Amino acid sequence: MRRLFLLTLFLAAACAAPRAPDPGADPTLELHAAMQSAQAAAARPGDQSLSCEALQTELGETMKHPAIQSFTDAAAQQAAPVTGAPGGGTPAGAASALLGAVLPGADAASTAAMAAQAPAMQAQTQANVQARAQQAQTMTAMLPQMMRGQRLIELAQARNCEWLSGAMPR
Repeated sequence: MRRLFLLTLFLAAACAAPRAPDPGADPTLELHAAMQSAQAAAARPGDQSLSCEALQTELGETMKHPAIQSFTDAAAQQAAPVTGAPGGGTPAGAASALLGAVLPGADAASTAAMAAQAPAMQAQTQANVQARAQQAQTMTAMLPQMMRGQRLIELAQARNCEWLSGAMPR
């Protein structure tokens, strides 16, 4: 049940991820169509006759798909800290912000430092938008595997498969 919740949460994040505007294409319609297609392909003939062991094996193989693996690898590499401190998180910027809060007139230096960093902050914002667009494309590519995994978990739940309460499939 926990895996089903996590899968649902992951899909909600995929649907909510902002994408860069693409002239002529509606990202919401594209994602919706991909979701419908993935759901339709998730159920396969013979699923009802799969044993708990076969369900576990197929779920493990589904999660080894290159689209899933590339996403998990990318997610592990993106563990970069984000700072919200004025001055871009630098010690000088933090000191300037602190002085600006305490000393009258010292906030002009902090304001000037922040204004000087505005182009870098705009570039970072653009990079973040592009990264989100790439993430949305990756999630769309993973939808068939995610929907198949959900289908296999639902079948395993209906059979009360023992492995659902244990570790992830091999």
